[in-house]
Amino acid sequence: MHRLEFMATRLMIEPKEGGKLVPLIPNEAQCRVFAAMQDQIDAGLPVKIIVLKARQLGCTTGVAGWFFMDCLYKPNMNALIAAHNDDATSGIYRKYQRFHKNMPIKERPSTDYSSRKELVFSAPHGSRIWVQTAGTLSLGRSDTFQYAHLSEVAWWPHPSITMNSVQQAIPDAPGICQIWESTANGFGGLFCDTWQRAVEHREKYPDNLDGFTPVFLPWTLDTAYTRQVPRGVEVEQIEGLTLEQSYWRERTIAEKCDGDVDLFMQEYPITPDEAFRTSGRQVFGTGAIKHYRAGCKAGTYHVFAGGGLQLAHRKSNCWQIWNKPQKHSKYVLAADVMEGLLADPVDPQSDPDYHAGVVFNRHTLAVDALWHGRCDTIEFGQQMVEAAKYYNVAWATPELNGPGLAVLNEFKKADYPRIYQRQKPDEYPSDEEVAQYAWRTTRLNRPLMVSDLVWALSQRNIKIWSGLMVDEMKTFIRDKLGKAVHMVGKHDDTLLALMIALQLHLRLPMNEGSLDVESTFEQDAIQPGSGTTPSYALAGGCDDFDPSAEDSNDWEMG
Repeated sequence: MHRLEFMATRLMIEPKEGGKLVPLIPNEAQCRVFAAMQDQIDAGLPVKIIVLKARQLGCTTGVAGWFFMDCLYKPNMNALIAAHNDDATSGIYRKYQRFHKNMPIKERPSTDYSSRKELVFSAPHGSRIWVQTAGTLSLGRSDTFQYAHLSEVAWWPHPSITMNSVQQAIPDAPGICQIWESTANGFGGLFCDTWQRAVEHREKYPDNLDGFTPVFLPWTLDTAYTRQVPRGVEVEQIEGLTLEQSYWRERTIAEKCDGDVDLFMQEYPITPDEAFRTSGRQVFGTGAIKHYRAGCKAGTYHVFAGGGLQLAHRKSNCWQIWNKPQKHSKYVLAADVMEGLLADPVDPQSDPDYHAGVVFNRHTLAVDALWHGRCDTIEFGQQMVEAAKYYNVAWATPELNGPGLAVLNEFKKADYPRIYQRQKPDEYPSDEEVAQYAWRTTRLNRPLMVSDLVWALSQRNIKIWSGLMVDEMKTFIRDKLGKAVHMVGKHDDTLLALMIALQLHLRLPMNEGSLDVESTFEQDAIQPGSGTTPSYALAGGCDDFDPSAEDSNDWEMG
């Protein structure tokens, strides 16, 4: 029997409006998922589908129908059903119980076991449908599953740990089937990253069906998402939508989303970009991210060794260089020093932070070189010193917070002449002339650092070729309190280094003819009206030094 015929004649579901059970007649959204699954089956590949969807399109029900049929007719199959919370998991499992209970009696298989978590068909059939909530970190670790229906993955509490456990239980062989399906929950995270990789792979290799196939289901696929416009009511018709769809959208925003258009687009997206952009509250605009992503290109990899610049046969713990120093160009160098902080504080397996160093060309406004890695802090400091010398004796600073002092000491030991010094405002009394070496991020200057970089990138003023840096832009968001942070499980090390480099560029003069290289105090360096200083430097140059904030941990970017 054809699969769609089986569903329409054997499986019963609850209609959205309630009432009498109705046959599962696949709708357009379900058929799109089925078509992607069948393509991989026909190609002799494991079925791997990732579905980004609007709410209430029937995707979950359709996948349940497919899995139930296979477990019904194939012996000794194990199916795992997992969702983000107990209510959602139980709701999916009830669909399977309803399928079984309402089958024609002569075709209904007997069961050895049926509970709130498990449905086991009697021998000789022996197939099993097992339900579990994704909050279990060791989900499925002791089992083997031929089918895995993983629902609302973007909302799983600890997706990376849980999914790692699940994947070990799913063989990678033809006939094996796993479906991830979810609404969006922010830009970044396991679901978003997997979706992006799947899309990029399909765009690069359109005829290669191996790996995850991305399927997007917009809300416009559901013919029920329309509303008749009452007589006398004026409706703004949205481009691409009918008048009835536009009115349904307008009323749904008002009645179900508390007037929040962004919330509506998260729950009912029309495009993938719309879903991820609105739910993520990205700090950097989508347009800027697309612009810089399109310009990404590989540099060459180098380290300073043996008194000079050497090619590196690796892509970490080294410099990625796009442009070597130009004779008359001026540069700044900024370093973000790793502290060993986890990207996800509750996940001991998550990535710690990294060292990051940025060389910024003050004439072309380009990131000409980038260091990224986890080498010894002293080695990192030595690489920063050598790079600063190499780039025309650039103005340089590590971020002083945390272990940055070790890197600063490397500059001091080398008698490096151009170390950035902080300026203390007049209202901070001090009888001592103590050099305030290196940049220190505080709760006062951190918002300025973020906003200056956001503005510069929105204007396309800065040139960036690093794919890693653009990836960090994508996952740099505002949390519930409005603070700019990296997403849980992600990093912002290269971004922070660029923010510091930009601050040095804006604060330090371009004309150094009268500049004492032992001092970078802005009151010594800036000559208002000379026409030789960057426009931002003329605005003041005080870096908001605050003694009460000096030892604060509130500086952290995440």
